[in-house]
Amino acid sequence: MSAFIPRERWPNQHHNYVREIETTKQDKDPRDPGFRGCGKCKACQTMNLAKTTCFESNITGKEFPVRAWIDCRTDFVVYLLQCPCDTIWDLVVNKVAFNIWNARKKVVECKPQEVRTRIHTRRLHHFKQLTRLTVTQTFSTPYWLAAVNSSLLFIFTLSVVNLLHSELKVTGNHPCRHKDPDKYSTHILTFLVFTCVSAVYFKTLHPSVPGGDSGELITAAYELGVAHPPGYPLFTVLAKLAMMLLPFGSVAYRVNFLCGLFGAIAASLLFYATFRLSGSYSAGILASGIFSFSRLTWQWSIAAEVFSLNNLFVALLMALTVEFEKATSARERSKISHIGAFFCGLSLCNQHTIVLYVICIIFWVLFHQFKQKELTLKYMLTLGAFFVAGLLPYFYLIASSICSRARWTWGDQTTIQGFLTHLLREEYGTFSLAKSETGLSVVDMLIFQINHMTTDISPIAQGLALLGLLLCFVRQDSSIPVVCLFTKMFLCYSIFFSWRANLDITKPLFLGVVERFWMQSNIVICVLSGLGLALLTSSLKTKTVSFQLVHYIEWIFTALVIVKQVTTNYSICDQSNNYVVDKFARNILFSMPNNTVIMLRGDLPGNSLRYLHYCEGLRPDIALVDQEMMTYDWYLPKISQHIPNVHFPGDRWNPIETKLPDGTVTFNLQHFLSVNMHREIFVCIGLHEGDKSWKSSHMLWPWGSCEELVPKNMVFNAEEWINLTRNLYNWSEEHGRFDPSTWEAIANEEMWEARTKNAFFIFELAETARVSPDVKNQLHFYAYKLYKEVISAHDNHPVNWHKNYAIACERMLRLQRADIDHEILLRDTIKHFDAYAKKAEEDNQRDAILHAVKYLKDQLLELRKLKRSLKNNKS
Repeated sequence: MSAFIPRERWPNQHHNYVREIETTKQDKDPRDPGFRGCGKCKACQTMNLAKTTCFESNITGKEFPVRAWIDCRTDFVVYLLQCPCDTIWDLVVNKVAFNIWNARKKVVECKPQEVRTRIHTRRLHHFKQLTRLTVTQTFSTPYWLAAVNSSLLFIFTLSVVNLLHSELKVTGNHPCRHKDPDKYSTHILTFLVFTCVSAVYFKTLHPSVPGGDSGELITAAYELGVAHPPGYPLFTVLAKLAMMLLPFGSVAYRVNFLCGLFGAIAASLLFYATFRLSGSYSAGILASGIFSFSRLTWQWSIAAEVFSLNNLFVALLMALTVEFEKATSARERSKISHIGAFFCGLSLCNQHTIVLYVICIIFWVLFHQFKQKELTLKYMLTLGAFFVAGLLPYFYLIASSICSRARWTWGDQTTIQGFLTHLLREEYGTFSLAKSETGLSVVDMLIFQINHMTTDISPIAQGLALLGLLLCFVRQDSSIPVVCLFTKMFLCYSIFFSWRANLDITKPLFLGVVERFWMQSNIVICVLSGLGLALLTSSLKTKTVSFQLVHYIEWIFTALVIVKQVTTNYSICDQSNNYVVDKFARNILFSMPNNTVIMLRGDLPGNSLRYLHYCEGLRPDIALVDQEMMTYDWYLPKISQHIPNVHFPGDRWNPIETKLPDGTVTFNLQHFLSVNMHREIFVCIGLHEGDKSWKSSHMLWPWGSCEELVPKNMVFNAEEWINLTRNLYNWSEEHGRFDPSTWEAIANEEMWEARTKNAFFIFELAETARVSPDVKNQLHFYAYKLYKEVISAHDNHPVNWHKNYAIACERMLRLQRADIDHEILLRDTIKHFDAYAKKAEEDNQRDAILHAVKYLKDQLLELRKLKRSLKNNKS
């Protein structure tokens, strides 16, 4: 019998063939390795040592040296990744290592405890090296190369670990055989998924405060206050711990880092759930890779938001569900169900949309236990106790509200009614995304969601998910109960959310708000796609001769799909240099005069300015007042004590001043302004439309993106105001460079519009104010000069600038000023009206504008003819 692989099975290049040696004692030396590889790198040296050891034991019958063999096996994985030659790579591809190490079946004697301890120690040692190597590869190269390198390295590492570590168990009835030979391998792969995903997420984190609710969530955590409904107590507490424990970065960066950590844990749990469901490592890698590196998941896992924590809970509950189904004893099922009950409750302390998944899982588990005749009253009570224990973080809301020490908080949870109002989101509308909004129909929303899913997680994932469902039922796979549950969860959530998502997603900003909630359904599709891959390859392996070929194709396909996801979305999701919202808020704060009051309106200025003011400590002389919050009963009793030197002439802002039956005194904006005349008051951005009482005593003058409320008796000096507000901001972002559905696009648009606010205000003043013709003439001239100045300075600018500048030119034509060439005015009017008509096709006045352009062109021709004739007459 030959202990060597036949020559045709060996790699055919880059190797040193010394000679072939038959494994008989009579004619050949059994310890001669024969094939030495390059003989220089540690991988080849380790291979030769292992071969020599195996040959000695196999032929001489001596006791197998367990320590040396295990050391060679585990170190080999690390050496393999660092091998500079092609030798070892060819070895693994051709499965020579597998065949050589079959000699481990000849183990004669070994001590079980010694083997287990040794294996565990060496695994930990080489796993640390693998982790360090993967992270180094990711961070030390350009982003596109890092994406490819880390993905390929990740997939190959998993293949090698799966190949080598699965062979560490000893076959037969030997006492050293482990109960679960794949347990360690599964845990290692799960941690590798976490390592790779976290490396990518941490490299692409937001460095400062993102847009949307992030600033408000960070501020609430920093102040130990209460976030917007339903309060998110778990996220708030964890974010505060991250701020205290992490020793690096700004306050916002630490919370962003925490959310990246949540996203990486969710990816590892998703891998584990898919692997346990399908029995395939590649299926788990595919599911976690597609989901984690999709644009939507990636984008919301690197910002301070609650969605990555929600993804973590969804993946965890799905993993526990699969474990429950796989459990073989009543004791295991009981243990898993109690853990699941606790996390079901805990998950509801974050995002409430998960309640639909929780309900489906609870009924499924109870029905399963009922069929097994394991459902008792005591069992139900203990499950309920564990579920309620998971809800305990909600007591934080009550404690925070009672202490009332936070400079920013939301709601009054000191009463049962106040607590329920906040918990059930009554101020937004329970089970709705927003109040007073209307969205698409259920069918239209579902169609939009499916199309969006095609773009986000690829048609491959959708196709494999459908294939997985089909094959699962055709083959009567053992995973049918769990697959049916996951499918019901997906359908219930998608239909219910489409019904209650009352936002018009044809608008880019509202689409950005709604699409975040589709991640919860995308997780299910990704798990089913992994199952589809596993069932497909399993079917192919039973029908083809080359089992290994299908195995390699499966891993190559998985690697290519993940690499495609990473390379497609990296440039979009890399926010490591994104300071747009931070710069937006800083520009506004530092442009304000000393000791001013800013009346905030909207999420973008409100949340970003609050973060910089409270968390970063910028401009402590400024007072921030929220217009929307002033209309709530709880706002002034909770917050007014933390806003020094600002007087509130009542308990709540209301357009109609009155005293309500419960003793609440309301006040209007004009009254508020009159009692705060000692401070300059600005509104940012815009003023609440419901209260017009201020118009009787005040005016709004532009101040960059904001406006100042000034008394009507103040005289507006256009030239002085222009000089005062000309260079308020230092803004260098290119117009239109951000996706319209992002908060960065909104911030950028506001800053660009601020450049023409003075021109627009002065033009409107000239059109509407009751002033003398000379003053009107001068105001039109100022507006024209300001528009011309900003348009000349920027080639790429908002499309409405064309229209506004063209109108300003047309007004100057009417004024017949001698200091401006009429031909230039006509030419500019035609040019910019024409440019606007081409870009603003949806404008209702487009036809009128085109008709005006045609008329102005005729006038330009007449003017040029007149000039030529005058010139000829003079000559």
